[in-house]
Amino acid sequence: MMLPDLVLFLLFLTLYTVAPVPYPDGFAWDGYTPELYANGLAGARTLLVDPAGDILVLARDNKAGQIMALWEDASGVVQQSVIVQANLDLSHGMAFYQGYLYASSDTTVYRWKYEAAQRTQVANMTTPEIIVHSMNANGHGGAPQGHRTRTLALKDTNLYISVGSDQNVDADSSRSRIRVVDIQTIPAGGYDFLTAKVFADGLRNEVGLTFDFYGRLWGVENGADNLARADLGGDIHEENPAEELNLFDGPDGTFYGYPFCWTEYNIPGGLGKGRGSQWAWPDFMNDGIHTDAWCANVSNNRPPVLALPGHSAPLGITFYDGDNCNATQSFDCSMKGDAFVAFHGSWDRNVPTGYKVIRIPFTQNTSNPMPTGDTQDVFGQTDAATKCAGKANLKCMRPVNAVFRKGVMFVSSDATGEVIRIRKGSGDTSGGLSQTSGGQNHLAQMINLASATETT
Repeated sequence: MMLPDLVLFLLFLTLYTVAPVPYPDGFAWDGYTPELYANGLAGARTLLVDPAGDILVLARDNKAGQIMALWEDASGVVQQSVIVQANLDLSHGMAFYQGYLYASSDTTVYRWKYEAAQRTQVANMTTPEIIVHSMNANGHGGAPQGHRTRTLALKDTNLYISVGSDQNVDADSSRSRIRVVDIQTIPAGGYDFLTAKVFADGLRNEVGLTFDFYGRLWGVENGADNLARADLGGDIHEENPAEELNLFDGPDGTFYGYPFCWTEYNIPGGLGKGRGSQWAWPDFMNDGIHTDAWCANVSNNRPPVLALPGHSAPLGITFYDGDNCNATQSFDCSMKGDAFVAFHGSWDRNVPTGYKVIRIPFTQNTSNPMPTGDTQDVFGQTDAATKCAGKANLKCMRPVNAVFRKGVMFVSSDATGEVIRIRKGSGDTSGGLSQTSGGQNHLAQMINLASATETT
């Protein structure tokens, strides 16, 4: 088949793909089905469901960044359109509040006016309003290098912004914090991030942030790499430090340990104190202040609510709202109020871990629900321990974010440029491969593939 004929054939497939597409290389809970909902979204990171049910995707492709809208037409075919494409280096953070869409680069938080189900480019796309600036200023709060995600969470008129560390282990916590600004009174030119109030301190890389249904802010933290302590057996990095589930309900500026302290997940040889125990990082344990005893004192260092497997790289957290939970394809009503965390997957382990979404059950019928301590795998990359070792992980499905819409879960994977739907049941349902309007075109990707095939 010559290239022009193949292009027409691929166009036919793109326009008329209606049937769902089973996800080819993923596992899910018994009784649940993973399906490819949309692809061609290179660097897909944060997901957001707008009030009309459209799924917004912030895709971090080639550091330019864009925001796409996904929805299903009357035939059940998934459509795409560009909402923001302005070469603003959007990196991760996205939020919606009272008619405005917020997104962040590693330096700046922007916003645009946005209507639910708008499905067209925002006005003033290349000249958005600046809400916060100077997140990359040298020293206190940012740097040209280091973690470049800037996670956003909004409640009432408070915008919470998380910035991760510059290095694996910094000298202090001045960069690794959550700061908060009031979007009700934005100064001309936006807030200077360095003068914004410190909401929480000592957080190495709190990429996932979300509020529960009681108004409490939760986060998931990515711990440091290359941990070794001679008194604890030498190289103990394989399962330590633990990643963390943190609750932010204390006084402003509460300290959560980084860089002086770390959380135990599993120290072999009987040398540990148990999962969740606090220890001093080797660089600081002999500085006369930050000892094991100092780190274990909750007056100095607030420990996590739950210790998660080391190097699993939690990037997203959401709570199941139970909306439409009695429907055939919805997650069970019994899971309402439970947390779901997206593990991006490890690189600093001999045996890979992560590459999945987990459920963290919470206690029910209480005014202060907390994790029960159990976790359950919901969806993930098949055989990640063997398929995702070394550089092969770049080809694996790597979850970044998970959200719910009417009881059905949607998961982003930046490595594969996909949004995957996980629903209860099996068999045919509406939705399938997406079409693109004005953005990264799935058809163009197929044509490029066809061209490569034609010339080899």
